[in-house]
Amino acid sequence: MQRRTTTSVISQALILALICVPAIAQSTASTTSVPAALSKTEATFKCDSNPKGPCYFLLYSSTCEESTIANGKPSLICKHAFVEEFSLAVGESKKLSNLPEKFKQCHQLTDSKPEFPNCAR
Repeated sequence: MQRRTTTSVISQALILALICVPAIAQSTASTTSVPAALSKTEATFKCDSNPKGPCYFLLYSSTCEESTIANGKPSLICKHAFVEEFSLAVGESKKLSNLPEKFKQCHQLTDSKPEFPNCAR
């Protein structure tokens, strides 16, 4: 029996819906089930097609805590940490390891790089 890992794939339909440009970028991430202190996430990023040039990726992690502000209403306070940014030419892919377990990403399929932390909002 093969050991399974948790895998998430951002579908090209979701990317097209979010960015509204005729381009395709993909990423696949997996986390091996081990004790939390040893947990490592690997991800593969790929630029399948982009008529405006390379696909830009920006990786970050976030930690959020619920807090109470002055008027007594609950508020979510988040801190974002930059992990890595890179670009891939059409047809290229890149595999990264040792990423934070719940890293997040921004894709930019235009002729400019995503800006951190603006893309995290």
